[in-house]
This record gives sequence, structure tokens and C-alpha cells, in this order.
Amino acid sequence: MLKVLVPFALVNLFYGAADAGLPRFARVYLSRQAWGYGALLTGIAVGGLLGALLVQKLRLTGNRLITFAGGCLILGGGCRLLLVVSRQGGLAVLLISVSALFVSMMNINFIAYVQSAFPSEILGRISTINESLLSAMIPFGSVLGGVMVTHWAVIWPQVLYGGVTVLTGMYFLVVIQHAEFD
Repeated sequence: MLKVLVPFALVNLFYGAADAGLPRFARVYLSRQAWGYGALLTGIAVGGLLGALLVQKLRLTGNRLITFAGGCLILGGGCRLLLVVSRQGGLAVLLISVSALFVSMMNINFIAYVQSAFPSEILGRISTINESLLSAMIPFGSVLGGVMVTHWAVIWPQVLYGGVTVLTGMYFLVVIQHAEFD
């Protein structure tokens, strides 16, 4: 299980950093007004909801589920990296929406994967450990993101989140797809 939790803990750590850095990113690159940040948040919400709706149409199990999750991570992280390069209003909102769409689909499939990978008698413990660890990483990442935008360039939280998300997707495709869980 640690083979899965540690990479996702890192993704959540840097998600927290990217989320904390998003207001300043929007202010510097999109608009000095609040609408830039609001537009990015709306894009995240719309993308996440669309991803949740779309993923319900899929019936993935086993290696196909892992391949799909890895691909979603790569595409979601890639869109976040492109956001840093584009830095333009409408395109930035589109890219962050597509990123959220793919990450949303991956999250839903990851939960389905955990539920299918472990026996029902330990599933509650596994789910609790999973949710506790992954949720705890986001506030730590928020602190990290605040430090990054204060002392480094405003793009670093977005770059690190996108990069770690892409690397985690590749890790899923190469390592996790062939892993056995005890």
C-alpha cells in the first residue's frame, strides 16, 4: 500500500502548495482584480464536476483502471504545467479546468481501485489510513506554497504540482501496474 500512498502523498503536498499559490499566480499573470482567481476556481470546479460525470460512464478494473489513472495523472499534471507557460486568461481557465477534469477522474478511479484491491475485513482501516494521510498533506503543502510564493517565483508551486503529478502518473504506469499488494 505504501507503493501507492507515498506518491499520492507527494501529489497532495504539492497540490496544497499550488492551491495556496493560486491567488498570487492569478494576480500576477491574469488580473490584478479578484476575477482572475475566481475564474481559475470556477475552472477547477467545472472541470472536477465534468470529470466526475464522465468517469461514471467507464467500467474499468485491474490494469485498465491503473493505466487510466496513470494517464489521467499525466494529462492533469501536463495541463497544469501548460498553465504556467500560457499565463493567459481564457487559456489558463481552460487548462486548469482540463487538469481538474483528469485529476477528478483519477481520484474517483483510485478510490474504486482501493476498494477492489483489499479484502473487505481490512478495507475500513485501509481507507481511513489512506484518507487521513492524503488529507493531512494538503495543509502542509499550503504552508510550503506560501513560502514558495513569498521567497521564490510565483510559478514554482504550479510547476512542482504539475511535475510531481506527471511523474506520479508515469510511476503508476511503470511500477504500480505490475505490483502485487499483500
